Amino acid sequence: MKFGAPWDYSAVWGYVAPDGREYALLGGVLGTSFFNISDSANIYEVDFFPTTINQSNPDQGVLWKEMKVYSHYAYVVSEADTSGVEIYDLQHLPDTVIFIKKISCSGS
Repeated sequence: MKFGAPWDYSAVWGYVAPDGREYALLGGVLGTSFFNISDSANIYEVDFFPTTINQSNPDQGVLWKEMKVYSHYAYVVSEADTSGVEIYDLQHLPDTVIFIKKISCSGS
């Protein structure tokens, strides 16, 4: 599904789990995906978390995302006024990713 931007994805970040498995975090206009890329012949999406879109914003906000991993936590941000900082727990991979919470600052 296209969102209206000239692209569907805006960033990718890598994560290597303690067991050596490799993952790609893909920031998209519609959400954040976590892919298991350990076996190049069998790449698959482990989890997807949709983005909350502010429909009152003229560009509808979420046109890019950035993410970083520290320890076993992924931190995801965007330019949208509703984005805040989303925190995901990666320690349950390869089975699942756990959404921890979103931190928003009032007045920003």
